Amino acid sequence: MRTQIVFQENYDRLPQGGTYESPAPVGHPPLKYRHDNGSFTSWLGGDTTVVVPKNERIQIWFEDAQQRTNVVMAPVRLVLGTWNSKNITLDQINGPDTPVTSSPSFSLNHEDEHGYVYNGANPNWQTDNIPAITRYMQGVEGGRDGSAETPRVHEPYVQFDFADYDGTLFYGVEFVVTVNGSVHGYYFFDPNIRVS
Repeated sequence: MRTQIVFQENYDRLPQGGTYESPAPVGHPPLKYRHDNGSFTSWLGGDTTVVVPKNERIQIWFEDAQQRTNVVMAPVRLVLGTWNSKNITLDQINGPDTPVTSSPSFSLNHEDEHGYVYNGANPNWQTDNIPAITRYMQGVEGGRDGSAETPRVHEPYVQFDFADYDGTLFYGVEFVVTVNGSVHGYYFFDPNIRVS
């Protein structure tokens, strides 16, 4: 079982970005979530507590509020803060009796986006022999040897697993924003999840 939590940020409204070692604090961005590839909830306020079942895999994503393809937001650090209002220690996380049963892992999801690739050299103007076309103008062809392509949209996320315990986890997440391939800055905030 899996819950995907997607935070929506508008990088135009973010303050000056910090560094990886000293990220800029930001407020909780709006979010949506879904269980097991079901429908996403509508956008919720940033302070929303996400409720998930026990033994759930959690995946945390980011997306640009304007859906710009040149803006990428990626989680780069996950910090576990408190579990049921008590600080979580490294001994607890690495020990046998912990609410989080896996180390966080960072990965990418690849979604197909379809396109078309032209092959061969650019042609010169030439006479077309297609009757419906030649009455208008001399043509230039893109060629018959083009091919459909499936480039990848990279969606970075971080994931971890919960155990079979009820409780509320406050955690911190740091993310980086890149625009046109250049780093805009690093940011940090502290949402929460309730397991029941």
